Amino acid sequence: ALHIVSAWFSETGMVLGQVKTTEKSNEITAIPELLDILDIAGYIVTIDAMGTQREIAEKIIKKKGNYVLALKGNHPLLHKEVVEFFKEAEDKKYQKEYKINTYQNYDKGHGRIEYRKYYITSNIRWLDARKEWKNLTSIGMVKYHSEQNGQKKCETRYYLCSIEADATKFANAARKHWGIESMHWSLDVTFNEDSKRVRKDHAPENLSVLHKFAYNILKLEKSKKRRSLKAKRFKASGSLSYLEKVLSCISTD
Repeated sequence: ALHIVSAWFSETGMVLGQVKTTEKSNEITAIPELLDILDIAGYIVTIDAMGTQREIAEKIIKKKGNYVLALKGNHPLLHKEVVEFFKEAEDKKYQKEYKINTYQNYDKGHGRIEYRKYYITSNIRWLDARKEWKNLTSIGMVKYHSEQNGQKKCETRYYLCSIEADATKFANAARKHWGIESMHWSLDVTFNEDSKRVRKDHAPENLSVLHKFAYNILKLEKSKKRRSLKAKRFKASGSLSYLEKVLSCISTD
């Protein structure tokens, strides 16, 4: 089955590029290829735990970017050490010696209540593996709580970061990372991606490229901010003048 690794830009909500891979496990080799075609200088790159690899962190730094990388059990010892550090800090009520900065936000809407608290520290001299990760500067933790229709959900996530221990900046990066899920949802709703049965030769990859290209153009057309991408697509299919308006959003620079 075809798997696509995509780069999504949170500031615009647009797709910057994609690389195909035949197996999900091959994402580790696809991510560096994707980074090679992107200008990430001055930006923070966030990646799921599968992409949390030393070589990928080094490439991001080499390209003058920064990283916030999800840390899970695929690095068992490192994950265990980071979890234990934050657990010890919590048990001691985050005393000053742990040098932990925090930020929190609370959201309520559409029947869902969400609460997130972010913790980040540059106190990592004790971390044996710190020299193995290029420019590792801080470690972070996010505690997430949500409630909807009486159902409660709690998660704790951990991160390796090359950014300074600025809790607001960390919160912004960690939260915006999940915007790519909204992109996948929009692609399915707008283009019915999940129901496509195209399998032959390069057709699946080509169709994915076309979908993302159309997705980006529709995102750029903002004459009606409340109009969904699906509604924009439908209107463009029946109105030549609106189609011209959509296509005029493409920059020729």
